[in-house]
Amino acid sequence: MASNLIFDIEIDSKGNKLIGTDLGISKFNDTTWTTYTTKDGLVSNRVYKIYFDSNGNKWFGTEGGVSKFEDGVVGSNILELDKTNTIFSYPNPAINETTVLFPTNDKYSLTVTNINGKLISHLTSTFGKSTNLKTENMKSGLYLLSLKNLSNSNTYNGELMILK
Repeated sequence: MASNLIFDIEIDSKGNKLIGTDLGISKFNDTTWTTYTTKDGLVSNRVYKIYFDSNGNKWFGTEGGVSKFEDGVVGSNILELDKTNTIFSYPNPAINETTVLFPTNDKYSLTVTNINGKLISHLTSTFGKSTNLKTENMKSGLYLLSLKNLSNSNTYNGELMILK
């Protein structure tokens, strides 16, 4: 195990124990320990929160932002869109703001709600390849993002985790 200072423990769908520590993520599969650190792509080694989304993705809330664990690879990046019309958020949280990348140079609206559906933020008629989302007044928690292309009505959805 990476460290005895433990912040979070979660068990994934395969029964692996994931442990967030001050020195990275430790994974125990009932036989062997594997440790993931910044050398493997974590934003920061201090991992406060482990979260599994409905698609089975593993997200690590670290001191420096959020990292996503997928198919044995830890990745870190800013909010970006993939080919499945999903906004992936990593790293987030940002203390004061985060950047959302758009799939094309076009007009978009971005809506942020909390997990109960309450509107937190709405940016309209944003033009370009990206926009900055202010997060300084958002509380710790999970937020839902909806990005709508105003030219063709395509919608992209994702999650944003804020840890403060």
